[in-house]
Amino acid sequence: MAQPQKINGSNVLTLFRLQKNAATEKAAIINFQTSLDFEFKRDGDSTSTKTGSLSTSGSLETTIKFSFVDNISKVSDDIRTSILNAEPAEIWQVQLDRKNSEGKYFSCYVRGTVSSDSAKNDDGDNSTRECEFKCDGTPQYGWTDLDANIKEALSYAYQGIGVVSDSDKQGGGKAYNATTDRGLGSATGK
Repeated sequence: MAQPQKINGSNVLTLFRLQKNAATEKAAIINFQTSLDFEFKRDGDSTSTKTGSLSTSGSLETTIKFSFVDNISKVSDDIRTSILNAEPAEIWQVQLDRKNSEGKYFSCYVRGTVSSDSAKNDDGDNSTRECEFKCDGTPQYGWTDLDANIKEALSYAYQGIGVVSDSDKQGGGKAYNATTDRGLGSATGK
């Protein structure tokens, strides 16, 4: 049996899209996200009988809370649009630490609307937003691709100080290789 592996909270992304744009746009990362809470809740009740209590379960309620440093971006505006116009949206919670054999990432997909969006604009600090998303129906789990733009937003490669072009993607630079470059170079450059 395989050993359990922990999931690093920094490696869980939230992607967002207005549902009306599903045919024309890819979902986008919520930039500068600082927190994500995913809560499943089911209210219960019980009925007393002569032979003991019988419990019943209510319907599933799913709430997603997330915070991010406010920024000028389409996704930031779309989050605001969802609450102002009660527009249905989609959210994906993607776990970067969990990939399948096809290179796809484990994720949870939900539909709903933004139910609160609170901005904090304190002097001398970054403007932040705290949002809550109420989900419709039951969240669905599956595996998703992440396109090159999303992967690029998560990390970047070394570039030199030269012009970056189609023929020279590293701007005259060369990334350090920890295996082959260890101990190379000298104070005199010889």
